[in-house]
Amino acid sequence: MGAEIDHYQTDYPALFRVLNAVNYLFIVITNEYKIQVRDKARWRNAISTLYENKKARINSVDELRANLVGHFVEVLEAVGLGQIEGPQIQQDIDDCRKILRMVSEAYTSKKDRELVSLSKKERKQNYTPYVRTYYSEDLLEAEAGLQFVLTEPKLLAYNDLARRFYERNPSLA
Repeated sequence: MGAEIDHYQTDYPALFRVLNAVNYLFIVITNEYKIQVRDKARWRNAISTLYENKKARINSVDELRANLVGHFVEVLEAVGLGQIEGPQIQQDIDDCRKILRMVSEAYTSKKDRELVSLSKKERKQNYTPYVRTYYSEDLLEAEAGLQFVLTEPKLLAYNDLARRFYERNPSLA
């Protein structure tokens, strides 16, 4: 998705920062899950835990798969993923989904003429130069341009979500 996001950087800098930050969070989570699930020690632990808890009650390969998936989900939610603590993973995902839905609905509801005007307004805003800053800060930085596309109640809701995300992830870079 990264390549599709890049062409928004000059025309819609606020939209670019939102899309880039949300995309990055999902990349981090996916990569961390892959690392954890490929860890041999975790597999040994999962199988021994299932054996101890279920003994001979697993009767098929599908049942074993379901139990292994359930075990990994529980473990990853409890211990977290590298930079992100376990219990907050779902909160981060939920907040980013809300942000993405809110922002994308606002942009897609605009007509072409409104989008051209919006692009001009966004580009006139002073943003910190984009050099892969902290992604949690990018959500806050985007507000300068989002003020032209979101209604006041939506902008307040966006600000609340972005601030909560930032407080949980001040250095997600």
